[in-house]
Amino acid sequence: MLQIFKMSPRFAHIVVGLPLEGHFDYSIPLNLQDKIKIGQRVRISFHRDIRVGFVIGLAEQTDIPKKIKPILGILEENPCLDAPALQWTKLLSEHYGCSWGEAIETSLPTVLRKTKVVEIPWVEPTPMPKVKHETFLVHDPSLNLGWEYIHEGIHKALSHGQGVIVLVPEVYQIESVGIKLKAKFGESIAILDKKLKPKNELEQWLLVKSEKVKIVVGTRSVVFAPVRHLGAIIIFEEENEAYKQEQVPHYHARIAAQIRAFVESCHIILVSAAPSAETWWQAQQGHIQKISFSAPHVARLETIDMTNYASRKSALISFPLRNVLEKTLAEKGKVVLLMNRKGFSMLTRCNQCGYAIHCPRCDVPLTYLYSKKKMICRRCQYKMDVPKICPQCKSSYLRSMGIGIEKLESELARIFPAARMALYEKETKQIPQQADIIIGTQAVLRILPDISVDVLAILQFDALLNRLDFRSAQKAFSLLIRLRHMVKQKVIVQTFNMDNYCLKAARLLNFESFYNEELALREELRFPPFNYLIDMGLRSRSETAAWAQTNELFERLRQGQSADIEISEPQPNILSKLRDQYRFTIMMKGPSVDKILSLTKSALKDLKRKSNTIVTVGVDP
Repeated sequence: MLQIFKMSPRFAHIVVGLPLEGHFDYSIPLNLQDKIKIGQRVRISFHRDIRVGFVIGLAEQTDIPKKIKPILGILEENPCLDAPALQWTKLLSEHYGCSWGEAIETSLPTVLRKTKVVEIPWVEPTPMPKVKHETFLVHDPSLNLGWEYIHEGIHKALSHGQGVIVLVPEVYQIESVGIKLKAKFGESIAILDKKLKPKNELEQWLLVKSEKVKIVVGTRSVVFAPVRHLGAIIIFEEENEAYKQEQVPHYHARIAAQIRAFVESCHIILVSAAPSAETWWQAQQGHIQKISFSAPHVARLETIDMTNYASRKSALISFPLRNVLEKTLAEKGKVVLLMNRKGFSMLTRCNQCGYAIHCPRCDVPLTYLYSKKKMICRRCQYKMDVPKICPQCKSSYLRSMGIGIEKLESELARIFPAARMALYEKETKQIPQQADIIIGTQAVLRILPDISVDVLAILQFDALLNRLDFRSAQKAFSLLIRLRHMVKQKVIVQTFNMDNYCLKAARLLNFESFYNEELALREELRFPPFNYLIDMGLRSRSETAAWAQTNELFERLRQGQSADIEISEPQPNILSKLRDQYRFTIMMKGPSVDKILSLTKSALKDLKRKSNTIVTVGVDP
């Protein structure tokens, strides 16, 4: 009788966490042929380095004619990546224009990106019925009334033996959400976040992988949690810009969740006080089911027309606002003043020669921190002592200009000497419970649920609207809506732009009005959700080389440009110099991500890099 022997695979298709397209073939040593599995991490030699490789396929033959390097070793007996993880990281890489290896590496804990042997638990696969994945928008301006619906979604998943991933935008929110979920469901909660120590991050990851916990909470990277039989992904404050990853791959957690939900047939619940325009549009089109809640009480929104006070040097605190502060303090109320400017002054300049003290790495004015007696760069955190004389002309006529929250505190202490003052910014540890007036940057939002605030005033609202960001009106509107539900009596906005549609809609709580106008503007300008934006960023320590390379790429892009793709002229990035790197940008706009990415790949093919110029591609910046 003829026996048919199944041949063991002799070659493995492997990807690495580098911006390299395609896979690489490695031979499998005889002693590993019965142990190698798709989804495993392996140790390989790659360009004279020892690196982690990820096995994405096995084969008995290879098309590579030259000598093939062997796999040096297996880093885990049981694969760290299952079939769904491989499938959806592949789709993620295609959408964001990165390599498959980069997407896989991003999805794993820090320890698993290194050539360290780790014991991965084996869990017997059990089939689960496939259901059509759906996306729901819980529009809850208070961010409190929608919990019953969220609990229902989690309960449904758990009752079917499925797991749940819960995303929050900021680290400080993880604990409170985890406590609420544990109190409701009595389940152990796993915490996954890239800011955990690598050992702790791996421990939590292994708990999820082994199915010892069913609910995982974390910031944007928790969307990659190795939850098997995923039933629901819940994203709180889905419009929050913290969900956008700034490093390669430049993924957005909401889009990543949608890709994963498509592969694993799970539901998505988006929770927001004022959703992103993209999500609202999807709800309008019927692609998302919207569930709306309205709170019984919201603070009043009042505006102060600053054109009436523009001639005054001290117009940062207008007369009407000062009157409100006096009245609130007299009634023993608490006030928060919001201003997104750290420090005491924003610019230090020599009156004699005009020289301004800039960051040597980023070429922006250094901010003077009175509390630390230091000058600091708000971009790269470069610090220096305050010079006693001008570095250029050696005169002693140095003058600080511009107002930060420290200088505002000093001014308010003069006006209200009996009031207790406190500053709050990102680095502040303690909640200033006893203060009568809290002066803070936007980081103050994290403590508003924990303190009782009667009046909150935004001092420079127009700065939020006038940022070089097509989403600035959306972000300002979202901020106003959230503040109205966090403050007891009133939110006051000082503005030179009284007729802005964002302010009008926020005052009336008219969501339809705001989104209709916002979406009409975006459609006219061909911005998302009606088109995709992709930027090609170039940076180098040599400004000349970076600019020359940018223009060369621009010409290559124009040669392959189709009629439905718009390519903007090269220009300096908003952060034109950062950490000694000169930065330039080419923006592309079109109806198809695939077509624009194909164009960028064609332009980058065989490009000779100049002076270590680094090129990045970002989808939906």
